Amino acid sequence: MSFPASNPTAVPWWRLFNRHHWFVFSVASLAWLFDCLDQQLFNLARDSARETLVADKVRAAGLWVSLVLLLGLAVLPFLPETKDQPLPEE
Repeated sequence: MSFPASNPTAVPWWRLFNRHHWFVFSVASLAWLFDCLDQQLFNLARDSARETLVADKVRAAGLWVSLVLLLGLAVLPFLPETKDQPLPEE
């Protein structure tokens, strides 16, 4: 089997997709878009909600809680679900 990248006269990768491939690609792209969108909406609403709901002396702690939450959103998807479950091997 020859790969298109090894053949200079080969067609581009996106020309090899059929309708089903494009559908799956579109659905996955939209899922990723909306997953990122809800995190960005949280970031936009966080400051005004904190100012409305939290007293002045607790605001500094709120910044740390927001930082931990955002770091958790960034790191947790890459951690295994349980201690006994190994990381996937490549």
